[in-house]
Amino acid sequence: MIPAVIERCAGIDIGRKFVMVCVMVGDATATPETEIRKFNTFNEDLYQLRSWLHEKKCTHVVMESTGSYWRPIYNVLDDKQLHLTVANSQHVKNLRGHKTDRNDSRWLAHLLRHGMIRQSFIPDRETRELRDLTRRRKQLIGNAVDERNRVQRVLQEANVQGALAQQPVWGIGLAHAGCLGEPNVPLDSGAGTQPWRFLRRPCAQQPGVLSPVVSGG
Repeated sequence: MIPAVIERCAGIDIGRKFVMVCVMVGDATATPETEIRKFNTFNEDLYQLRSWLHEKKCTHVVMESTGSYWRPIYNVLDDKQLHLTVANSQHVKNLRGHKTDRNDSRWLAHLLRHGMIRQSFIPDRETRELRDLTRRRKQLIGNAVDERNRVQRVLQEANVQGALAQQPVWGIGLAHAGCLGEPNVPLDSGAGTQPWRFLRRPCAQQPGVLSPVVSGG
């Protein structure tokens, strides 16, 4: 029999709407006392969960890395007093035919109590926030590139030629290419030094219709 190494621990089975928490307390050489409770995933309930774990004097808590559901729970419980462990779900998979929320939480607590869970690397809160920010920035840059490629593809399919071949697709090149209603706007030699802006004026071909025109100034 594998000896226990943690006397006060808890296992959390995570779901989208609620979590099932099993607390195991007892001497390492004795059979532990087990208590299981269910908490909703609202912030108020998660704070109650944290208070309950402190009342039980738990020192270690384990949870599975289930999708992104574990993140808000980890953030609430990360108070520098509980030793949190995020386990790979493949490493702590329960036996087939015995999977229920209560059994899963008890199984996690049992594995943690006997030191059989390998800790996943979770950086500190500041690093996690910075990582989320940089990932979002990378995603937005990728979206902008995709949109520019889409515009270029549409212009190519519409056979928009001319100055477009010599000017940037995303900028004043569109106006000089004739797709903004001004096919004969000359390429001003001072365009590179003067700011360009879009103006609205009546379209000569269709009275009453406003067409965008590029103007410097």
